Amino acid sequence: MKSKLSVLAILLSNISFSQDYLEVLSDYHKGFAKTNFTLIKNSISNQLNMINGNYSDDPSKWQAHQFLSGTSIDEWINMMLENAGPFQNSFEIKNHNTRNNAAIVVTNETGRNKFREWKDEEVVYYFGKVENTWKLTGFFIKNLKNPE
Repeated sequence: MKSKLSVLAILLSNISFSQDYLEVLSDYHKGFAKTNFTLIKNSISNQLNMINGNYSDDPSKWQAHQFLSGTSIDEWINMMLENAGPFQNSFEIKNHNTRNNAAIVVTNETGRNKFREWKDEEVVYYFGKVENTWKLTGFFIKNLKNPE
């Protein structure tokens, strides 16, 4: 019986983690769709690392896009809201994994903004638990490359 309760506790904790990610990602995307700076900002940690896959499964072709911290996060959010909107995006969590205060969440997304459209795009989000709250710390988008 004790073993069954342990398994149930693990399953319930995974559901809880999934709900936490869903809420953070929902707020992040909702913030862009509704032009709400605060929703976006509250979803992000004090550092954000962005990586582009350059349309490749080969890691040697991947590109560092941006690393933001402090006020540069605010500047990036404002620039995106002012220049890239309107935004639309829907997502489904395909997989997630946690260890200690770190997590990755893989989504399948469809949407658009002023610069591009995407359909069934796989995005990998990185999270960290900051002051007992999950925050977005970075993401990897395979089907995106740096401007030339």
